[in-house]
Amino acid sequence: MGLVAETVALSPFGPSQSGRFYGINNLLETMLLAPALLGAALLGRAGILVAGLAFVTIGGNRFGADGGGIVVLAVAYLVLWLRLRDARPSWRLAGLVAAGGVALALALLGLDAATGGSSHVTGAVGDGPVALARDIADRIELSVRRTTAAAGATAVVLGSLAILAAIALRTRRSPVLDAFLIGLAVSLVVNDTPSDELGAGAAIAIALARHTPQRAG
Repeated sequence: MGLVAETVALSPFGPSQSGRFYGINNLLETMLLAPALLGAALLGRAGILVAGLAFVTIGGNRFGADGGGIVVLAVAYLVLWLRLRDARPSWRLAGLVAAGGVALALALLGLDAATGGSSHVTGAVGDGPVALARDIADRIELSVRRTTAAAGATAVVLGSLAILAAIALRTRRSPVLDAFLIGLAVSLVVNDTPSDELGAGAAIAIALARHTPQRAG
């Protein structure tokens, strides 16, 4: 079905494969997270333009229309910014990252909604904190059901988690790798296709762990 023009016309992987008729799905969001972070890290001040382009491409209603992707990018970019400045990890810093990421994501989601954006995330945010918490709980429940529905999905999730845990426990990790891992963790909360996110995420994390390009000079 992936070769049928009507099927793939409005979605990179086609609605039969991605469950969406337009925009960016969770798998493609995960695949785009690494280059979005690398571009921002390697290009210095010009990296701000990369970040802006990533937010528009992934989260903009007229482009990727992925509300969850806005949240993932907001937290990942904040972690990247702190790591590039050699901020020392602490529980206080973790709390500030969480609060800052949520605030940035809410601001961007509000801007997206004000310009006509609509997604499950913007809808839940607009309905208030109770609706937002309910939406997150529903997505976590759906993720669990999808993980346990088939042996293959369970194997992918558990195997990928083991790989990611091993990488996260490395003594030396690049700022981009740390930002990617945190972004992937956030994605598991706001999205609902864990086998796609973790499978692609583990492969990308391996590549980043083996070699993360460094900014010249």
